[in-house]
Amino acid sequence: MPAKLRATLLLSIALLAGCEEKSPTAPPVTVQVASVEITAETDTLTALDATTRLTAVAKDASGAVVSNVSITWTSATPQVLTVTGGTSGTAEARAIGRGSAQVTAATGGVTGSKELHVAQRVATVRIAPSTWDAGWIGARQQFTATAADANGHEVPGVTGFAWTSTNEPVTRIDASGLAIAAAAGSAEVKAEVMTKVGSAAVTVLNGGSGGLASGVAYSVWFGRTDDAPAVLVDGSLQVFGGVYPDARNPVDPVWSQPNVAKFQFWRDRIGLLTDVHGGVGTLRVRDRVGEWVTLATGNARDFALEGDHIAVLHDDGSFRVKSGVHGAWTTLATGGVRTFVLEGNRIAVLFDSGLLRAKDGIHGAWADLSTGVRDVVLAGNRIGVVKDDGSAYVKDGLHAPWSAIAASGLRKLALGGQAIVMLREDGSVGAKEGINGPVWPMAGSNVVDVAAEATSSGYRIAWLRDDGTLSGKDGVTAAVTPLGTSIDAFQLQGDYIGALSGRVLRLKIGLFGAVQTATVAGAGPIQQFRPVVDVPHTPNRTTPASYQTKQGECAAHTGGVHCIGKIEYGPFYVAPHYGRFCGAGRPDDWTAALVAGPIDGMDALCRHHDSGKTWYPEDTTVAQSCIVYYGLYYARLTRDGTLLAQGSDFYDNKAKWNSAWGTMMPNLKEAVEIYFDWVDSGPIAGCNLSKFEDLTRGRHS
Repeated sequence: MPAKLRATLLLSIALLAGCEEKSPTAPPVTVQVASVEITAETDTLTALDATTRLTAVAKDASGAVVSNVSITWTSATPQVLTVTGGTSGTAEARAIGRGSAQVTAATGGVTGSKELHVAQRVATVRIAPSTWDAGWIGARQQFTATAADANGHEVPGVTGFAWTSTNEPVTRIDASGLAIAAAAGSAEVKAEVMTKVGSAAVTVLNGGSGGLASGVAYSVWFGRTDDAPAVLVDGSLQVFGGVYPDARNPVDPVWSQPNVAKFQFWRDRIGLLTDVHGGVGTLRVRDRVGEWVTLATGNARDFALEGDHIAVLHDDGSFRVKSGVHGAWTTLATGGVRTFVLEGNRIAVLFDSGLLRAKDGIHGAWADLSTGVRDVVLAGNRIGVVKDDGSAYVKDGLHAPWSAIAASGLRKLALGGQAIVMLREDGSVGAKEGINGPVWPMAGSNVVDVAAEATSSGYRIAWLRDDGTLSGKDGVTAAVTPLGTSIDAFQLQGDYIGALSGRVLRLKIGLFGAVQTATVAGAGPIQQFRPVVDVPHTPNRTTPASYQTKQGECAAHTGGVHCIGKIEYGPFYVAPHYGRFCGAGRPDDWTAALVAGPIDGMDALCRHHDSGKTWYPEDTTVAQSCIVYYGLYYARLTRDGTLLAQGSDFYDNKAKWNSAWGTMMPNLKEAVEIYFDWVDSGPIAGCNLSKFEDLTRGRHS
């Protein structure tokens, strides 16, 4: 190569090299984020507080991942989902509420979104209450079931739970979750929905009509009673004492029983319709010297007691009657019964169709008496009907001919003794004596109710006007006697007249008897009342712990002289009962407690016969002592609802009492035995129980 050309080339290379050294550094290339993609472990969360992991990835226009970007997370609906996370591209979404939410991830002005869902699924079923200790047969409990997700949150809107019981003889449950205690024992009630099942434990105690104390509960029943009025208010049956002149009990009220919808007393028998729901409930019946017996559990619509007959109308319209608490049921109608009436030995049944049938005795032959009947009345041998068209007819006996009483326009028919009383739609009242007697006007207008009743001397008629004025007369031709004003309702019952005026129950014997009053407790409506019932003593309960407490109180008052393990044979007989006693040695401050009681069973007897602290035999009349003897003879001792011993066992099996009382409560047993020993050998050893039964047996229904 020529030298000149070589020099030129070297110069050019040098120049180029010098230019490269002097050029500036090139700026870095920025990759543009074109999209953000979000992925989730799951798109649907099935429980509140459940979480899912989210991942966000940024990409350029060619779809290549752009790394090292800062991500910002948000939830469009935070009440459904919340999102928490850093800037690295991962986050956690938490379910807060049902629904859907858009979750976004943003970087450099570019956002990506994803819709997530919260749809709770049923994982468990919860039942409330979770346990139920039913205190008595016939008690009801409304269970509720809720569905819950896997984290225990309620799943709303879930319905159609299927309810079952694992032990139907003990606990029945209907489609709404209403359970009823049917027998003593244990069971589980279960609710199932979407193949998930929840359960609640049920224990039914054999406790008659009320709850039992825990552990050992001793109850003493005494047979002594008094005539008194009874009122049903707010589901509580209140029986009063001290209203009538011959009532010895100053406490007011003396007996109450809750959860009652209807009551009836018939001589020595008491019937209660309790725990009613939807118009039906449980029928319990007790004879005075017996225990409560449940005759219909949860399906009784109505009942009646008459003589030895017990009748019940069921929710399916069937009708059954039995003789005595422990007799066998006889089904007299399998359905369609509207109402029924018992009178003496007669049974009348009115069907929904308006057909009236009647028979004498459970096993008597039916007689179809009439059709188109709206109402039926029985009194003695007399039968009366009011028909749908307002006409009325009366007959004497099943097979006698009907006699027309009213052609039309009759609102109510009342029968009592020889009286036939008619309340017309126009508010006027007429009455006749006997089927063939002439009609006598009683009142011209504005009458809202009438009644007729046989009395010890004939019959009585009474009527109530819409202004609250009550009037009555003894016989259709007798003079009218004003009986009261501001009266809301009234009843005639034998010689007794009862009238409600607000919260006050007015009572009298005969038209001209002195008015006695009793104030009804509670603020609710008065559902039912009777002027006279035969009042049994309540069962009086105690436990060993309460017994020892009372014994301690007794020892504090007396220095132990009349208390634990000791009976004083002084000029009087001390009768301690769980640490309480009555008699001449009773401290004065206990007298007020006895009056304000009740404290226990023996004190109830003291209160009955010891108003002057003279209960003991040598200080009372023979008649009074025999009444006490009668009450003790029919006393019954129970433990947790199980009969342990009764008064007659003092003669036949004293070892039974010794076993029943055990070692915890000897004092009442000893005191009662002292009394029995005394009357067996003392001045009233000739006590004849049958002679005094009329003094204590109920004379009124």
